[in-house]
Amino acid sequence: MSKPVRLAVGIYLGTILILCSGYLILILVGSFLGNDMRGAITDADNTRNLETVGDFEHDLQFTDNNLFLSFP
Repeated sequence: MSKPVRLAVGIYLGTILILCSGYLILILVGSFLGNDMRGAITDADNTRNLETVGDFEHDLQFTDNNLFLSFP
């Protein structure tokens, strides 16, 4: 490879290396601070009954530019 191509490839790979290393460092720092989202799904409130949340008939209507769709 010629010298300019080798320089361009080196700059590109160096940039990718710096970005990936920075991202991994941010993940590592976040895990030390306790922001690793461990157990995020199990912490969700799955006990509520979705049929009792809000007006069920109103939630089935879609309005956009005088278009009304509703389920019987």
